[in-house]
Amino acid sequence: MQPDPRPHPAYSYYPLSLRFFNVYGPRQDPSSPYSGVLSLFMKHLLARNSPTIFGDGEQSRDFTYVEDVAELCVKAAHARGVEGKMYNAGNGGRYTLNFLWNALQKMEGIRIPARYEAPARATCDTRRPIFLPQ
Repeated sequence: MQPDPRPHPAYSYYPLSLRFFNVYGPRQDPSSPYSGVLSLFMKHLLARNSPTIFGDGEQSRDFTYVEDVAELCVKAAHARGVEGKMYNAGNGGRYTLNFLWNALQKMEGIRIPARYEAPARATCDTRRPIFLPQ
């Protein structure tokens, strides 16, 4: 459902929806049910145990640093022609879960094989991020 493009009657602002995926940064709580894969991987890395990867690990994601989220919100507030629209917001990178787990292990100088389980059912399509106009 798209937001109503009319200005809010009490405040005269125009709605815009931004959907962020895989936001990461300092103070992210890996015990939160909303925690992203990077904080979960870090938790397993520090504990020196295997993470569970659902599927074959070749699914890719765009990861967005929390400061980039703040910057994009400011840009969206000043963008023209976006009223009443919804955007998937990210950086446009594509990293597989296998790549990320291997990169983190390499940085730590350790090797811990991941456990693989059947893929979880997806609740939204994150395959094609859409970015705000510059």
